[in-house]
Amino acid sequence: MKFRFTIGRKILLGFGILIFLVLLAFSLTLITIRKSREINDKYTKLYNPSVAALQDMDGLILKSNVLINNWIATPAASEDKPRLKLTISDDYPSQKKVIQDLAVGWNDSDRVMADSIFYDCDALWLLDKRVMDDLSDVSPIENKKNCLIVVNSD
Repeated sequence: MKFRFTIGRKILLGFGILIFLVLLAFSLTLITIRKSREINDKYTKLYNPSVAALQDMDGLILKSNVLINNWIATPAASEDKPRLKLTISDDYPSQKKVIQDLAVGWNDSDRVMADSIFYDCDALWLLDKRVMDDLSDVSPIENKKNCLIVVNSD
C-alpha cells in the first residue's frame, strides 16, 4: 500500500517538527540556566567569601607588622601592646578557622598553599611572641639595645 503524503499530514509533520525544536530549545535553555546557577552559587558561596577571608588575613598580617614595630619602638605601655596580643591569640585563630572551612571547596594545590601560609604565619607569631617577651620589661635605654639584639639575632 502506498503512503499518501497529503496536506493534512504535511501540516501535522510541520507542527511536529516545530514542537520538537521548541522543546529542544527549552531543554537547552534549562540546562544552560542550571549550569549558570551552579557557577553563580560557587562564586557567591565559595570564591567571594574566600577572597574576602584571604584579604582579611592579609590585613591581619599587616596589622601585626605595624603593632610589633610599635611594640619595639614604644618602651612604655601603650594601647598597641594589648591589641597585638589580641591579634595573635584571638583574631588569627578565628580567621584561620574561617579560611580552613572555606578551603574544603578549594582544589588541592590551593589548600597546600593555604597550609604553607598558615605555617609561615605560625612561625611569624612565634617570632612576634619572642620579641614581645624579650622587650616586655626593660627600661627605655635597655630597650634600644635589646631591639638591636633581637633584630640582629634573626
